[in-house]
Formats: sequence, C-alpha cells, structure tokens
Amino acid sequence: MSHTNDIVHTVITTDRMHRKAVDKYTANLGIHRGQLMMLITLYENNATLSQRELADSLGISPTAIAVKVKKLESDGLVVRSRLECDCRTNSVSITDKGREKVEKAESIFRFVAKTMIEGISDEQKNTLLKTFEIMQKNLSSIIEDRHIEGEN
Repeated sequence: MSHTNDIVHTVITTDRMHRKAVDKYTANLGIHRGQLMMLITLYENNATLSQRELADSLGISPTAIAVKVKKLESDGLVVRSRLECDCRTNSVSITDKGREKVEKAESIFRFVAKTMIEGISDEQKNTLLKTFEIMQKNLSSIIEDRHIEGEN
C-alpha cells in the first residue's frame, strides 16, 4: 500500500502550520515575512550588501528588493547608501532597530521550533532528519533535471 499522497500532504500541511505559527507571533513585530528575511540576511552577514547581492541571496528580483528596502528604510530598519566605488549601486545596512527586530524574531523561531518537536524522541528526530534529507536530494534531482520521468 502506497502512502505517497499521505506523506506529501502531511509535509505540506506541516509546513503551512509552521508558517502560521511563526506568522502568529511575528505579526506583533509589525513586519512581513519577506521583509524579515531581508533583515535576517543582513543581520547574519553582519555587513553591508548591495541590493543586487541581497536579491541574489534571497532569490528574488532586484525590483522586489528595491520595494522592500524602501519600506524597511522608511521604518528605520535599514539604511540605504551609494557605494563609493560605484555610484550607481545602492548598498543596504541593517540598523540597531532592525537588529532588535531580528533578535525578537529569532526568539520566536526558537519557541516555535521547540514546541514543534516536543514529544519526539531522539531516535525519531534522527529518522525524520534522514528521511527529509533523502526527500530533498530527490527533489534536487528534479529541480536540476537529473531525474528522468518514470524512473525509480
């Protein structure tokens, strides 16, 4: 008996529930998920990035980055400036206020993650981790066109 559909449905449902749980608590931060991901990227790099580097890092278009940066800048969470070596390129840096938002968000992420895995034994966690690694490898083969349709 195949459980393929049940497994896929459960993975997707779990992902959606995780997002809802995170969104429930991050809503109080007054920032949307996409904006938060930008702040986290700047925070983790502990550096100034060009808008192009930020776009590449997040896998979104430079136009989308420009819109998000403008909003974050108006909220005092980032500072935008021109690069000295190339006046056509904007650089983006996180402010102290932006760092505070990220630190609060990381606390929320830890809470949600801890709650999510409550009651799961170490053995179950190891099995789950290995299973997800296999699924990611299988999906990578599709994404990178290394998988031939119908092949097992």
